[in-house]
Amino acid sequence: MKIDDLKRGNDIERRLCELEKMQKWLEDDGGKVFLIASGCHITDTISLSNEMRTAILGMCIGERARLLKEFEEL
Repeated sequence: MKIDDLKRGNDIERRLCELEKMQKWLEDDGGKVFLIASGCHITDTISLSNEMRTAILGMCIGERARLLKEFEEL
């Protein structure tokens, strides 16, 4: 295995951990999820509607699947 493959594998593992945490937040119906942009204040957040949460959850699941496939191919 090449060094570049190891580095990419580490990057993928870190991203998968972040996406797993994000997916848990989005699947938790009891809590609210907010969007905040870099450089904004906490008062500038936007609450995500159920439809927005579902759309972002779908993207999260798709990204996890893509990264898992790439990781397996390394």
